[in-house]
Amino acid sequence: MTFRNDIEAWYLKKAKANGAALLPSIRASASELGVSTRTVYLAVQALKACGELESRLGGGIYVAGTSPKTILRKSSQNMQMKGVELSESLQIDLRQGKLWADGLLPAAKSLAQVYKVSQPTLRKVLRQFCADGILERQGSRYRLAGLTHQRKEPQTIRLLIAANEKGLRLETPREFEFLRILMDEIRAMGIRLDIVGVNDYGALPLYFTSSGIRRDLDLKSKGYLGTILSTWHMKDAWQNLRSLLAEGLPVSVWVEGGRQDAMAKRFGRRSLCTFFDVGYGLAPGRVVGKYLESKGHKASAYISPFHGSEWSKQRLRGLENSCRTAHIAITVFVLEDATDPWTYRHRAVGNKVAYMPQHLDAIAEHRIDIQRDKLIAKALEPLFHKALSDVNISTWVLANDLVGFMAQDFLAKNSSAKRKPIELVSFDNTPETYARRISSYEFNTHGMTLDMLYHIVAPKSPLFAKPGVIHLDGRVVEKS
Repeated sequence: MTFRNDIEAWYLKKAKANGAALLPSIRASASELGVSTRTVYLAVQALKACGELESRLGGGIYVAGTSPKTILRKSSQNMQMKGVELSESLQIDLRQGKLWADGLLPAAKSLAQVYKVSQPTLRKVLRQFCADGILERQGSRYRLAGLTHQRKEPQTIRLLIAANEKGLRLETPREFEFLRILMDEIRAMGIRLDIVGVNDYGALPLYFTSSGIRRDLDLKSKGYLGTILSTWHMKDAWQNLRSLLAEGLPVSVWVEGGRQDAMAKRFGRRSLCTFFDVGYGLAPGRVVGKYLESKGHKASAYISPFHGSEWSKQRLRGLENSCRTAHIAITVFVLEDATDPWTYRHRAVGNKVAYMPQHLDAIAEHRIDIQRDKLIAKALEPLFHKALSDVNISTWVLANDLVGFMAQDFLAKNSSAKRKPIELVSFDNTPETYARRISSYEFNTHGMTLDMLYHIVAPKSPLFAKPGVIHLDGRVVEKS
């Protein structure tokens, strides 16, 4: 080992002992070692070249990465990165409906704690959001920018939803949840809700009150902020949408099925028209796939008796995309001759024309539902047997909660004590899944409803500037 190498070794030993503290100067080290300052200088330069030390003129010698200026620079870069991450997270949460009903955000201190950032970083991002037109300052708080509603002047939002002489046509838990949240939030904002039922299966659309009484669709009355349109169960939602857009007020559209892309392409460039969705697309399947990965599953079955529908196929595609990345094998067991439970309901009543019987009492409809469920269970039984025969499959993903309940009943009768339990994951997260302990994907109906409402009261917000359908992701609620 050369003499300079001995000096290098001495410096590294000092560095390890001192940690991030300032190391002795070249002059002090030369005096301590009894050598020339040039010899020490060359040793320090060699250690700097190999990345062990760092120094600046007049700034002293430090272990690499520990000098005050380096730490400050890294801290600044880290704050910038946190700012970027916070900006992305906050925009996502705004789009997912995580705002108060009146658009007012929590206090900066609370937000900083939630997002685990410093208050200066948070305020910098919030100020940028104000400059971008997303938020606006209100005293010490921030709120959604461009709100057209003022509490002092009570106004009305119109809701167009499928109905007939029997009343509103709500057939899924998601639709009931949507209406409940909308009524609660609008009431909290001090806004009136005018519910207009639509039956467009005749030559001309008929309009009803929520109790089924005939009425007119008045598009000339003043005091309306805009319209929320649910296209569920409507034959020609486009016809109603054209009339609403002619009114010149904001329209929030909840679209379903394959027609959503066509409607968004046709009307999405209208600045006051925005489309929303929570149930279609690849997101539900993709989120469930990530859940399976987190639980350590290596093989899964997808089971659906409704695979004639676009929503079932999209859930499978999203599941396959996510599981392919996670190296989870997916085996498919599906029936493509039905699109939803209503297909089996029609078979139960022997009527493929009337989509919803209008002259049956509650007891008669309950009996039809029992017959419907028997038909679905019978169709599913061979699919369940095939899935159960594959011993590598540790989880079943079911098309919806109804299929999940039937799968649980089947396994209770057919599972062997020698076989490991199969975890069931379904879609809809209905109340019964809590009693049955079935994990289920919860659609972000709450976030979508709030976003639709925000679009009406702040239609020019940049949050709604992009054309196309706004898809809101949900989550898997684990119960197993």
